[in-house]
Amino acid sequence: MDTGTDSTEPVDSAPVSGGLLLEVGEAQPCAAPVPATWEKTTTLQGNGNAGPDGGAVAVEDLDGDGDLDIISSWDVGDWLVVWWNDGGTYTYELIADTEAWQLSRVDGGWVSGGQSPVIYDESLTPIGQLPPVYGAVREVVDVQGVGRLVTITSPFGPEHQWDYVVDGAELDQELASQNAFDALVFDHDQDGDEDVYVVNDNPFDGRNVMWHQQDGVLVPTDYAPIRMAGMGGDVGDLNGDGLPDLYLTAAARNILLLQNPDHTFIDVTFGWNAGVLASGKAMAWGGVFWDADNDGDLDLMVAEGDFGGEYNLDLGPQPLSLQRNSDETFSPEVWDEGSFRGLVPVDLNDDGVLDIVVSSASDGPAIWLSQGCGDHGWLRFDGPEGATIRVLGESPQTHWISRDSGFGASKPARSHVGLGDATEVLIRVEYQGLWAEQALSPNRVVKVSVDPEH
Repeated sequence: MDTGTDSTEPVDSAPVSGGLLLEVGEAQPCAAPVPATWEKTTTLQGNGNAGPDGGAVAVEDLDGDGDLDIISSWDVGDWLVVWWNDGGTYTYELIADTEAWQLSRVDGGWVSGGQSPVIYDESLTPIGQLPPVYGAVREVVDVQGVGRLVTITSPFGPEHQWDYVVDGAELDQELASQNAFDALVFDHDQDGDEDVYVVNDNPFDGRNVMWHQQDGVLVPTDYAPIRMAGMGGDVGDLNGDGLPDLYLTAAARNILLLQNPDHTFIDVTFGWNAGVLASGKAMAWGGVFWDADNDGDLDLMVAEGDFGGEYNLDLGPQPLSLQRNSDETFSPEVWDEGSFRGLVPVDLNDDGVLDIVVSSASDGPAIWLSQGCGDHGWLRFDGPEGATIRVLGESPQTHWISRDSGFGASKPARSHVGLGDATEVLIRVEYQGLWAEQALSPNRVVKVSVDPEH
């Protein structure tokens, strides 16, 4: 995809601002353009300890040294660990040997999952707890204008499953009792307020629920009432119309939903070949949009795996697969086999191509590093979560800065934008009614912030 102009001598323009500042970094051209491939360079292990197998995975610069560290927890055992990154060398540290089913990135820190969720600060120092729950906390998200939403699943039956908001309005209890696994925070109806789509593992007597924000309250709607054994999901603009689309992972099949202008969704799963699990079997966990080759078209990364532990279905090795987007059709490329969980696409080696960190139910997290930076351009935007990045012109794109990365996974507050062969693009950034526009040449990091004088 050519997403910009044909100028051969691009000159970055001065920004036009409505309250946002864009700090544009120096160009980082690819030294030796070759088609990008990925190699599993590292499988992280503990020091003489089996460590956390499976569950959540997060990538964040916890110590502020410029290197992205890796955090993981186990959804069956009782582990929360960090692998501290120092120039590509990872050192293991056990943070907690208590229940940590999953790990959610929230404002000011983190919250672990389980029956007694622990609140941590930015550096993973424990600072408090959420109230104990009857079941297990799966994910915690902060919704601007509402409060902190806690999604809960329970092994004790649907009468004990619910979601609730801490310091906010109570939710409709019948629709909230759906065995929640994941919560996607985005502005579905484009009214400027954050909404929440809750992915539920309840295929028989429940459904996924889109909660719209109205006057500081989350109200259930009938948008995308999918009935599925849902594990997770991701948000991206797949067709360039500026509206958030959804990719949902589940047992049986995954689901791809494109949003219509009236904010309803159409199921295009089969037309785009997005639903068939690469293994031909029945369980997908992590599933995320990412632009693998920086061509401007969103691809998919999908992590399949068995349950593990006493709930193992003996499905055998399941695939980790890149699903390339070519002419609105996804074609799977299997990278590995195992029992995978969470996925984080993130540029670990600063070559302008996204790498993959994936957790597993049978081993420590694995790092797949790009080998070759390709000949397509890119831009990376670091900034406040919820900011919208728009590539304007004949081949528009829309991206959102988010820490969410599908089932049990989180990433830094940044957005990676592939630019194809474009030598210059016009960018518009929007955040809470503020905006900035600037023409940019590719291969740069752009830091987005609010103008303190606005």
